[in-house]
Amino acid sequence: MKSELIITIIFVAFITVIFSYLAYRQKKSAWEGVLFKKRFREDDESGQISCVLIYKCTDGKKHKIRIQSKAEFDKWQVGDKAVKKSGEYFPKKV
Repeated sequence: MKSELIITIIFVAFITVIFSYLAYRQKKSAWEGVLFKKRFREDDESGQISCVLIYKCTDGKKHKIRIQSKAEFDKWQVGDKAVKKSGEYFPKKV
């Protein structure tokens, strides 16, 4: 019983570290680019939505941003220029 508790605590700590690192990495990145693809999916049964914006950056890399708001998704149009500054989670239109 005690070993199961220790394994669970280690697993939760590991998952927490992984998600913290990913959030830190997203917040620290900085780039400029143009929105070149939008994807929207809605699951009829569960009502969940999936909104993805894909930007092509000036350095040739692509950045995929997932958002939870349909309203925010609709504000962006293919061809919009964006700047993602270090310290911010999401890009802003230019």
